[in-house]
Amino acid sequence: SEVLGGAHYLRTLCDGQRSQRWRDFMRGVIEREPNYNALLVEGFNRGYRNEEARFHTCDNQAQQMEAELRAQGLRVSQALRARHAD
Repeated sequence: SEVLGGAHYLRTLCDGQRSQRWRDFMRGVIEREPNYNALLVEGFNRGYRNEEARFHTCDNQAQQMEAELRAQGLRVSQALRARHAD
């Protein structure tokens, strides 16, 4: 959830508030894991604040970091999917 929060901040920094892709994705995660709601929200907000503190303008570094977070999130989701496939 922390990765999603950071990616959400960077996406809205670069694409504007209309871009809610990662927040919407997080909502879906929370719907599937309601027992972890508080922890998931806390992680999302922490990731958001961390990237907000690091990036104040959309530049190449901010765009690269969003791409890295996206890739990291994909790796995490694939590992979770493999773990729970059994």
